[in-house]
Amino acid sequence: MDIRELLKKGESIFLECKSAAGGVPKSLWDSYSAFANTYGGTILLGVEEKKSKFTITGVDNPQAIISDLWNTLCSDKVSGNILFNDSIYTLTIDERTIIVIEVPRAERTDRPVFLNKNLYGGTFRRNGDGDYHCTREQIVAMVRDQQEQGVDGKIIENMTVAELNQESIQGYRNIFKLSKPDHVWNKLSEEFFLMKIGAAGRGTDCEIHPTAAGLLFFGDFISIVNEFPNFFLDYREHLLADERWSDRVCSGDATWSGNIFDFYFRIINRLLSDVKVPFQLKDGLTRINETTVHKALREALANALIHSDYNGRRGIVIEKSFRHISIKNPGIFRLNIEDAINGGVSDARNPRIFNMFNLIDIGERSGCGLCNLYNIWEDNNFPQPELLEEFNPDRTSLVLDFSTSSNISSTIDDMAITLREPGFLSYSRVHNSSKEYVAAPVKLSKTAHKILSILSEDPFATAQSISEDLEVTSRAIEKNFQKLKQLGVIQRVGGTKGGHWKVIIQ
Repeated sequence: MDIRELLKKGESIFLECKSAAGGVPKSLWDSYSAFANTYGGTILLGVEEKKSKFTITGVDNPQAIISDLWNTLCSDKVSGNILFNDSIYTLTIDERTIIVIEVPRAERTDRPVFLNKNLYGGTFRRNGDGDYHCTREQIVAMVRDQQEQGVDGKIIENMTVAELNQESIQGYRNIFKLSKPDHVWNKLSEEFFLMKIGAAGRGTDCEIHPTAAGLLFFGDFISIVNEFPNFFLDYREHLLADERWSDRVCSGDATWSGNIFDFYFRIINRLLSDVKVPFQLKDGLTRINETTVHKALREALANALIHSDYNGRRGIVIEKSFRHISIKNPGIFRLNIEDAINGGVSDARNPRIFNMFNLIDIGERSGCGLCNLYNIWEDNNFPQPELLEEFNPDRTSLVLDFSTSSNISSTIDDMAITLREPGFLSYSRVHNSSKEYVAAPVKLSKTAHKILSILSEDPFATAQSISEDLEVTSRAIEKNFQKLKQLGVIQRVGGTKGGHWKVIIQ
C-alpha cells in the first residue's frame, strides 16, 4: 500500500485519517462501523489533517494501541469483530510509525455492525469522507438480509391461493409443461403444484396460503401492494426525441396483473428488440435467432426481479434508449460486487422467486450470471457494464450499452448520413473534406429502426418475413422500404427475385 499516494487523494469513502495522539480515538469506531456497513475501507492512525493537508505525525507506543484495538474488538463495544489477524499492522514512514487498519465490508450475516449495543443509534455508513447514522429503514433492510432462508418465504396467512391471478398461474404451468413435458408435477392440483415450486405453503392454521414469493410472482397489483406498499414495476422506452417515452409498461395501470411473472414476459421482447442477430443457420437449415447478448439481457432482467428488496423504496425501474439499457432495483448487493462479478457464488435475496424462474429455464443457478454478462460484453467490444450501489435509499443500478465502437456513418456518392440521436437522421454534403449541412433532421419511426436492424443482419429478408417478425402488415413494411430508399438509407442490389438489401446506416 502506497500511503503517500493515498494521502494525496485525501479522505474519501474508502479512507479515514486520525492523529491518535492520545491513544485510540473514540471516533474510530464510528468509521469502523461505517466502513463495515458500506464498501470497506482503510483507517490510518498517526496521520493529522490541517487545512486539508495531511501530515504523518506517527503514534507513540503503537503496540499498546494495537492491543487496545483488539481488546475493544472482542468486547461489547462493537457488535462483532470482522477483522482478520493481518488487518491491523504498522508502517514506518520518515522514521515515524503509523497504524493501518483495513476494514472489509461485512458479510450480510454480520451486517449491521453497530456500537455500544445500540442497533438504531450506533449503526453507521460511509458517505464521501464522513460517517453518518443509518436510518431505521436502512437498518431494518440489513437485518432482513441476515436471514438464511431468504425474505420471500413468509406465509401470507390472510390470503388464499384462489386469490392469486389464475391466468398468470396457468401461463406459468403451460411454460413449465413445455419445458418439462414428462415431469410428475404437471399432474398435480394447483395448490400442490404451487407448494412444490415455493409459491405456497401451510400456515399456522394448517391451511395452504401463498408465500411472499407466490404473491409477488402470481398476485394482482393491489393484493401485492397490500403486503408490499412500495412495490412497483416500471419499464420506460425512450426511442423518439420528441416524446417523454415512446412505450411504457407499469404495474399499476390496471390493464394487466402487475405481477413480476407477467412483467418479465411483457417487456422481454421490447428489451431485446434492438439487439443485432447475425445471419446464421443451424445445420444449414434453421436460422439462429438468438445470440449470447440476448441471453445475457434475459439474465439481467431476471436477476433484477430475483434480487430486489420488495420492501425497499422506488420499485424496479428499467429504461431503454437506442442500444442502451438501465436497470435499477431496490436493495444493495448481498455479496461484495467484486465477488458477484467474478462469479461462482449465488446468494439470491428471494430464493423462491429464483427457483420459480429457474424451473422454466430463466436464471443462472451457478452464480455466473454477472460474470457471463461482463465476458459477453467484452467479447462483443461493447463498453464495460456499469454496476453501482446507492444508499439512502438502498438501490442497485446496472447500466448496459450494447453499441460497438465502429463508425455507423457511411457515404453514398457525395452524401454522408449519420444517426445523430435515436429516431433522427441528419444529412451533410461533403465538399473537399468539409461538411455543409443541407437538410434538417428527419424522424424515423420505431418500425423503420427495427427494419434497419433486421436488414443489416439478413440482407435477403423480405417484407413478408419482416412483417411476421415485427407483427406489422406487409404493406406497412413496404412503405417503410420506400421511405428508407428515398432517404438513401438502404439500397436494393439486384432484382426483386434473387436480389438483396444494402444497408447504408445501421
